[in-house]
Amino acid sequence: HEVWGLDDLIAREPLSAVEGTNGAVRYIEFVTDDSRLTLANARTAADGGALILTYAPARGFVTEAGSVVGVECESGVEGECLGASIRGRVVVNASGPWVDAVRKLEDPAAPPRLSITKGIHLVVPRITDSGRILAFFDDHERLFYVLPMGERSVIGTTDTPVDDPSVAVTEEDKVFLLEQINARLDLPRPLGHEDVIAERCGVRTLVVEP
Repeated sequence: HEVWGLDDLIAREPLSAVEGTNGAVRYIEFVTDDSRLTLANARTAADGGALILTYAPARGFVTEAGSVVGVECESGVEGECLGASIRGRVVVNASGPWVDAVRKLEDPAAPPRLSITKGIHLVVPRITDSGRILAFFDDHERLFYVLPMGERSVIGTTDTPVDDPSVAVTEEDKVFLLEQINARLDLPRPLGHEDVIAERCGVRTLVVEP
């Protein structure tokens, strides 16, 4: 890593709004493509003999002598809905933000184990040519990023507590991100709603005590 003084920051990232800033820290972080990694894992599992079922939501468990030995699921690919019972020596609940919902299929009284927050990103025209990921602290003292993506930049993220993992980008989300980026970069003109090319939205899961 490197510690940059104020002169270094101005020279290397001239769009940074430097008022009240003493400098910056540069460090290297590995970046991967999450979608490709997910597909690679699934294809490797299939090559090893795994049965891969996509778009097949779990609807219940198969139990024998009080033990879970399988999952009842649906297959809804291309409008076709077929019930299926998948059995296995071990059943793992790795359903991300739906962990609690799947747990309730076995025990409706199961207490929540997850706290879920929503995060969004906005895709805008490319902001800088440096190719670096820029990281700032937002008004809530959370890390806030500008990510390079070819001819585009991705800005975000937010951190809003939610109860349901099926989330969407709101007007309030977009206004917050645009305010943050405009306060932290000295752009030729402030970014506005008309600059938003696309938006991304998802949830992050945190484990809590029951």
